[in-house]
Amino acid sequence: MTRRRRQWVVVGAMILLACTDTNAPPAATKPAAASLLVSGLPTSVTAGTVVSGTIIATGASGDTAIGYGGTVHFTSTDPAAQLPPDHTFVPADRGSYAFTVTFKTAGAQMLTAIDLAESFLSGRATVTVTARASAPERIAFQSSRGIEVIGADGLGRAVLIVDSTAFEPAWSADGARLAFTRRVPDSGSTCEIYTARADGSDERKITTPLTQPWCAYSPAWSPDGTKIAFTAGEGQCVDGMYCWTGSIYVVNADGSNERQLFYRLGPLPHLTEYPNFRWIGLSFPKWSPDGGMIAFTCDATNGGDDLWWVCIGAADGSGATRLPDLVAESPAWSPDGSEIASSSSVTSTSIILRNADGSGVARTLTTPGPCPPCSFLDFDPAWSPDGTQLVFTRATGDRFFPPFISDLFIINRDGTGLRRLTTTGDASRPTWRSATPLPLPRARALTGARVPKDALPGPRP
Repeated sequence: MTRRRRQWVVVGAMILLACTDTNAPPAATKPAAASLLVSGLPTSVTAGTVVSGTIIATGASGDTAIGYGGTVHFTSTDPAAQLPPDHTFVPADRGSYAFTVTFKTAGAQMLTAIDLAESFLSGRATVTVTARASAPERIAFQSSRGIEVIGADGLGRAVLIVDSTAFEPAWSADGARLAFTRRVPDSGSTCEIYTARADGSDERKITTPLTQPWCAYSPAWSPDGTKIAFTAGEGQCVDGMYCWTGSIYVVNADGSNERQLFYRLGPLPHLTEYPNFRWIGLSFPKWSPDGGMIAFTCDATNGGDDLWWVCIGAADGSGATRLPDLVAESPAWSPDGSEIASSSSVTSTSIILRNADGSGVARTLTTPGPCPPCSFLDFDPAWSPDGTQLVFTRATGDRFFPPFISDLFIINRDGTGLRRLTTTGDASRPTWRSATPLPLPRARALTGARVPKDALPGPRP
């Protein structure tokens, strides 16, 4: 039988009889703990594995502070970790709380638990996170830490090249090497193309300035892995995305035979609807799956306004065709060669798909919102090896005038299944590593306004 003690409480002129349960646990009091202990976590774990641990509030003598009633918040050095929510201790916890956490980034990762009101109450534990066995499909991207990779399921995130001056990665077709842009230290605007093995080792610079000033950026491998196309601008950029006066170049993968393919153009006789515009720059090349053609962004201006399209030319630089979509850029061929994905900002910065031969009507794949105000921007599409999905960058703010917040998203080719891949706000420029190369289709005939190579001013290869 529960014993009860009678208490007389006087309130004004009223006398109240209260019953107190003397067997009930004492109310939790926050100062009952002198420290927090994170225990039970394994010393090592494979990325993506859910592990369990316990937070224990301890008193000055090391015993469990069963009356602790603070609120604990969790942080981690792993930017992609799935952390437990904040927890407020209640009397039933008796100073101990079990939680789960999922680490996703390889390396030594620390988990910290801290009292939200009393910061001196904290505890931490370090876990060594190992990457999963290398999957045939990995997505490389640029971040504030350099060049990183992540699985298509969001697991196994790791830094390949720890260098904040490295950006714009591009996988070779066999996934054995990675090309990327590196800003030359202390130069501000000079950049070159490098390659490295898939694990980030064996870096090699493969471009050499052909003009001054010089900025080589946006590399793209040929399907057979023997050549790399890239853009070279006039060195006016802090990041490759800001150079609008470039031309398309190609270099052998060993750094030999560097030469121009497509050049900045003069008048636009084929753009009769825009008679006052002239070409000022070509950028962001991508090879067709059969290696016979190269798509790229072509930018024109009338001195005040800019317009840009996706242009396609033969891989020997013998001509160019402009696809009809206005304000489209950053093209990417589908693995079967039938479609080209690009970003378009006519009404919003969205990912669109259109037939690679220029026929038909473009299909909008993502709809982030009206622009302006451009609350979301979708750009930099890249295809999955099997052609069923695309990964792209979604940003808030203006990507041409950082800082902006950007992460990677994946969507199915039919526009369904949108999901977020990263959550750190610093991921962009994805490239999806191929597994088994697909059979190469024949080059497709193109329709649209053709720009003959003879009409393009500039040096010839």
